[in-house]
Amino acid sequence: MKIDLNKASYDGKWFDFGEARLKIRPYPMSRTDVAFKDGAVVFSGDASMDMFTYCMVEWEGVVDADGQPLKLTPDVKKKLYDFKLGKADIDGAETNLSDFVLRTARSMTEEIGADTKN
Repeated sequence: MKIDLNKASYDGKWFDFGEARLKIRPYPMSRTDVAFKDGAVVFSGDASMDMFTYCMVEWEGVVDADGQPLKLTPDVKKKLYDFKLGKADIDGAETNLSDFVLRTARSMTEEIGADTKN
């Protein structure tokens, strides 16, 4: 068996989100806390919040209500997640920032797994 670990990276990548740029990193399976119920995978709010907080690394082009650069702090991340703040048109549909980050991080993790298969 040959395993190539070169593509297995915890590093983030930059993605466009409306007028902003977001640096998102994949979510490692070692951090995953899921439950199974009636054959479905169930993520708790805390687990999804942890995933969002971990995966949302940096941003550019995001300002507050006064037009000043908004720092990406743990408190800001919590409010973004809790209230689904920050919306952009992605592929013709309005998408909030936290959903975009979670979807992108999951996709990154799946792509790494697919690329490293034998």
